[in-house]
Amino acid sequence: MPRIIHYYKEHGYSFGTIEGIIGRSKDELMQPVTNPRQRMINRANYYIVVTVYWFKHLIYSIFFFAIFLAIGRIILVALLTYIQKQ
Repeated sequence: MPRIIHYYKEHGYSFGTIEGIIGRSKDELMQPVTNPRQRMINRANYYIVVTVYWFKHLIYSIFFFAIFLAIGRIILVALLTYIQKQ
C-alpha cells in the first residue's frame, strides 16, 4: 500500500479523509446506534454477511474438491486402461 500511495502522490494525486472532504466531524458522520431496533437490524445484517461469506467459501471448497476428484478419476481410468491393454 505505501508503494501505491507513493506512486499516486508522485503523479499529483492527494489523499484525504471523508471528514476533511465534506467538512464534518467523525462524530457527525459515525453516530452511535442507540435505537434497540436498529441494533437488532445491524446484528442481523452482520450475521447474514458472515453466513454468506462462509457459505461462499464452502461452495468454493466443494467445487475444488470435486475438480480434484474428477482429475483423479480420469488418471485412475487411464491407468487401469493402460494396465488392461497390456
